[in-house]
Amino acid sequence: APFEDRESKVRYALMTMGSSILNAGGSTLLGTLFLAGSDSVVFRTFFIFMWGTIFLGLFSGLAFAPVVLSLIGPLAAPRSQPGRGQRQSAGSMFSEHSSLYLQ
Repeated sequence: APFEDRESKVRYALMTMGSSILNAGGSTLLGTLFLAGSDSVVFRTFFIFMWGTIFLGLFSGLAFAPVVLSLIGPLAAPRSQPGRGQRQSAGSMFSEHSSLYLQ
């Protein structure tokens, strides 16, 4: 991430990937919702395990991991300037406009 402190890195990660995680979890929840109305014990058990796994994954990706990484995550790595023959990374391009995302 193009930031120096851990909290800004976590905020950037949640702002850029948080909606994708929610969309993935929500679409999977909707896709397995039909199993709730089944009369079969096997399908109902599968439904419970699927929803439990999805909620655990959503909690892990949106709440637990960001908190842990903001406390003990890596600090900023030294940056190298793009030289001849190297392309500028998306992270370094984003850092010029980072104040827009931190408001």
